[in-house]
Amino acid sequence: MNYKGRSIFEYGDISTTSFHATKMLNTAEGGACFALDDELHEKLKRLRFFGFDDRKDVVDDGTNGKMTEVHAAIGIANLRYLPSALADRQEKYMLYKEILSQCPELKFQRINEACNYSYFPVIFPSEATLLSVEKKLNAEGIYPRRYFYPSVNTFTQILPYVEMPVSEDISKRILCLPLYYGLAKEDIERIANEVLSLFF
Repeated sequence: MNYKGRSIFEYGDISTTSFHATKMLNTAEGGACFALDDELHEKLKRLRFFGFDDRKDVVDDGTNGKMTEVHAAIGIANLRYLPSALADRQEKYMLYKEILSQCPELKFQRINEACNYSYFPVIFPSEATLLSVEKKLNAEGIYPRRYFYPSVNTFTQILPYVEMPVSEDISKRILCLPLYYGLAKEDIERIANEVLSLFF
């Protein structure tokens, strides 16, 4: 994934990614951290391996955060399917957007050539509307996800609260519709039409 011509992993001191089963490239579970700074990179290596340094002396806080061989093998095997999975997601994403664009009240993510179509997020006019759509879909056995709710700045157990009105507003109104490899065209049409039925 790129932003302004650079990998998103090149921004900031440390970047992270998830390899959870819902991701485009997955290992069933797990993730990774990236640091361009050598000192931070070495600290991350110690943190993931019980705080051990290269000589196996405990020199830092640590945990068992190493990826298992099984998870690594799943990730390597999934690499071969990534190009076709990306193309499949794009096709399904575009079908959703084509159908749902009939409703001017719905807003969609602006995409560019670097988009990997991981999710199909829809921004609704209000949280009340979102909750109505979610309830209707759930009643039909369809389970959209609020992956971006609540806004991270509201996690006051971790950091002091900082007001972020745009993030807080959008997090309440954004819902991701089902999007995965085995999802049939007919199912996308049915899901999209269930959403539209609340507006027309």
